[in-house]
Amino acid sequence: MQAYGLGLPQVFIQGVGNSSRPFDNKTLGVFVQDSWKVNNRLAVNYGVRYDIEWTPTFTPATALNAAAEPKLGVLEGIPVDGNNVQPRIGFAWDPTGSGKTVIRGGYGIFYDHPLLAVAFNSTTAEGALSSQLIAGGATPTALFNPAALNAATLFQGVLGGIPSGGTCGPGVPASFGYLCNQQRFNPLLPNSFFTNQNFITSGLPLPILPFTLPVARNFVYGSAQQTNLTVERELAKDWKLSVAYNYIHGVHLNRPRNINAPIPALLVNNANKAVLAGLDRSGTNPILVQVPSGTIGSCVNTAGGGSILLNAPSILGTGFSVPSCNPAGVIGLIGTPAVFNFFRPSGPNPSFATAVGGGNFNAGYAQLVALATAAGFPQGFGVPVPWSDVVQQESSGNSLYHGMTVTLTKRFSQHAQLFMSYTLSHSIDDSVVS
Repeated sequence: MQAYGLGLPQVFIQGVGNSSRPFDNKTLGVFVQDSWKVNNRLAVNYGVRYDIEWTPTFTPATALNAAAEPKLGVLEGIPVDGNNVQPRIGFAWDPTGSGKTVIRGGYGIFYDHPLLAVAFNSTTAEGALSSQLIAGGATPTALFNPAALNAATLFQGVLGGIPSGGTCGPGVPASFGYLCNQQRFNPLLPNSFFTNQNFITSGLPLPILPFTLPVARNFVYGSAQQTNLTVERELAKDWKLSVAYNYIHGVHLNRPRNINAPIPALLVNNANKAVLAGLDRSGTNPILVQVPSGTIGSCVNTAGGGSILLNAPSILGTGFSVPSCNPAGVIGLIGTPAVFNFFRPSGPNPSFATAVGGGNFNAGYAQLVALATAAGFPQGFGVPVPWSDVVQQESSGNSLYHGMTVTLTKRFSQHAQLFMSYTLSHSIDDSVVS
């Protein structure tokens, strides 16, 4: 709350673009069942149900999405799950034939209906027609540059300079559509810098790429195996005792997982080498490491008493713990995390490629991959991935429930009833719905 009051939020998230992509969800369910009275003491019910839904899927809006989604094993929408056969069986048995004791039991498989919000989110946050932007907290700056897209600068409405005369100051491209008086970007600006991956070819890098909420290509519907066994006994006239056991095992439950998270070990190792080389990181946040600019092959002495040999200015350099790049103090390669997408498995940030390649995106991206390879950073999957976090919805969750219920019932006249019940249960799961 104090950070909010000071205008220093820890994170800034906003959607930009048109997420209107209507869809249908057609369903079909069929079942058969039968009852069999084996004798006067045993009855059996059995059946089977089949459900299918023609859930929506969406065509990727850009060539980059179309290439990246299969490499990550994700898609937009919900794949059709067509093998949801659900058998059920139950019985009631009077073991003594006296009518005072009955044992009931049953088993069945039941499939869940996937939340349609999963399909909606996968296309609302697909990073092209509709982008979900995220900016981390940092010190506000009044000078426009891509790194100024931090939460404090945006929240305070000072992107590009202190507002004057109703404008946001010089230097902010019109394609950004920044509304300083509203402290946000124009969410419906046609041909926005943030939609259709315009930032990829603009030559103006976006340090933190949009995040996405896709669905795993092997996504299937959650299901539960349910079993119950109940023993009921008449204790005296109008008194009944019931003891019931219930077991439920859920599988393929929906849960989100970030499959493109930064690799912490690389972030920390890179930051440690930056400290040894004397780089001023403006704090202790490993994502703020910045290799100096300059001429390729030149040596830059740092404020902390070390030095950096510029293998690729502003991108990658060899650190030294002593001035003048003396080989006796060599530390190793240090990268600017933003350029390498904060060391995510998907490889370098492709929005830097156009600038690195002198206007040639393909050449620039190949150069970034080569630098990542030389430094031991992730090289990606062979195609540019225009996203930061890829929080896929997958069906990998499980749950387990055991419960025993004891119930005592007394029937009175005048339609009254005494009912007492106690349940002892245990449940565990590893899933949350998002």
